[in-house]
Amino acid sequence: MTMTSTTTKNYYNKMKTLITLAVILFSGCNTIDKAVGPPQVRNNVSREASWDGDKQNSGILSTYPEGSTGKGVKGFLVTPYFHKRYEALVNEYGKRLEPPVEVGDGIRKLDDSANSVITPQAMVWFLDMNQWNNNDRVTK
Repeated sequence: MTMTSTTTKNYYNKMKTLITLAVILFSGCNTIDKAVGPPQVRNNVSREASWDGDKQNSGILSTYPEGSTGKGVKGFLVTPYFHKRYEALVNEYGKRLEPPVEVGDGIRKLDDSANSVITPQAMVWFLDMNQWNNNDRVTK
């Protein structure tokens, strides 16, 4: 069986088409690693408490039992510096939370001390906002 010139041309045209498609298909494989996605989360997250003054306690002094002041407050006893950090994070990220959080929500200064009490829910907000802050510092 011999190939006629028309059959040969058809064969070569089909091969050219297949090779062209293969080149197009495989040339796209090099750009897959350049796909756009969310920023990478920092892997070197601290495993130790940060320093607050001369103590390595991240500004959290103790848990605060309900009824210790007679006002039914339950949460965590925190330093004035922690209170300032919480308010700064609320100013920056409070609107991201649902419902939005405003300065003073979930934290209050104790009457008889420079320290404050933060509710368990506000502590969760603080941890979320602190993580957003850490992620933003890595990507900026």
